[in-house]
Amino acid sequence: METTGQAGINEFLIAARERLSDSTFKPAKTLCQALHDLPQVPIEKPARYLPACSLFASVEVCRGDPLLRSFLRCRHQLPWRIPGFGKLPAALKQQLAVTEIVGPQGLFYSSSVRLGILLQLSHTAYPRHRHAADELYLVLHGHARWSVDDGGLKRKPPGTYIHHQPFVLHTIQTDEEPLVALWGWVGDIDGSTYTMGTAASVAGHSRKGN
Repeated sequence: METTGQAGINEFLIAARERLSDSTFKPAKTLCQALHDLPQVPIEKPARYLPACSLFASVEVCRGDPLLRSFLRCRHQLPWRIPGFGKLPAALKQQLAVTEIVGPQGLFYSSSVRLGILLQLSHTAYPRHRHAADELYLVLHGHARWSVDDGGLKRKPPGTYIHHQPFVLHTIQTDEEPLVALWGWVGDIDGSTYTMGTAASVAGHSRKGN
């Protein structure tokens, strides 16, 4: 059963805080504190559905993780957008979607963190990218392959945390299964630091001080 309105979103955020409290990764502590300090009333934003949201039909059959189940109950109340802060290639805009529930553009305003959900359809490569934020993912569904810097792709099952330190190049590749993942940013969460490209082009960007 789908929970309606703010109650369902609040339920999900409480569940996310409880899950993150068990993580030993440093960003999780900052995210937990931000979730504890949220304003009680969210900003009104219309729900928005994107093509990547079509994966819900297949994910609902496999809704084993309690946090995934909590998310699915409020998924239609969330404002979805294209990830990448305007830099995602046009060919991928049908394949990925992100919602920011907490953050500068979120339903609950925060100037210190961003937290939401990433959706990635099957057989999709999220290009190499990096940003100033310290980033933490928690896989909720799917066995996508993840890489950091020039390391090889490594498959990560549901329940796995993936930590990306500031300005580290990373990418995500899905195979037969789509991906649903909780994501959080802490530290410098300015989206203007988000860039895509090769290691050489990113190094050049860093030397310019951006």
